[in-house]
Amino acid sequence: GGLLSRDGGVAAILGGETALTPFLLALLADKPDIAVLLLEMTDPPGAATPAGPPPLVMAAGLGAPAVVGALLSRGADVDARAAGGRTPLMLASEWGALECVEALVDAGAGLDLQADDGGTALMTSVDWGRRDVMRSLIGAGADVNIQDDEGWSCLLVAIFQGDAGLVG
Repeated sequence: GGLLSRDGGVAAILGGETALTPFLLALLADKPDIAVLLLEMTDPPGAATPAGPPPLVMAAGLGAPAVVGALLSRGADVDARAAGGRTPLMLASEWGALECVEALVDAGAGLDLQADDGGTALMTSVDWGRRDVMRSLIGAGADVNIQDDEGWSCLLVAIFQGDAGLVG
């Protein structure tokens, strides 16, 4: 075996929410092959720790399409929630990770799920100026008329951003 073994358990590999764990470091270092290897060492593969976010949330939030694909193929919850009720699709939309967004949509991610503040993946893409992600989500059928808890719709956010490319 290598430096880690199954005896280390899920917590040793995935750890808590704020700890720098081997899995998180592999994502941050853009080493998807190592992240996938670490996932395979958990039991069940890709299991979350009680203290930390699900691995799919971390992978989508860091724009790691190979790891997102590996997790989805292992049955990860496509609509798992992070802090604030944010889904992997929302986090990938913020990151501008189009490959992750498309993989999540293809896996059946809820396009119109709302975070605790009422925001959606589409709103996030508009707010961060991620035009390619916005177009992909609209093409997949995301509802452009949903409002967040403050009454903002995607159109209002785009106008506020002042980006005509988002509006038109």
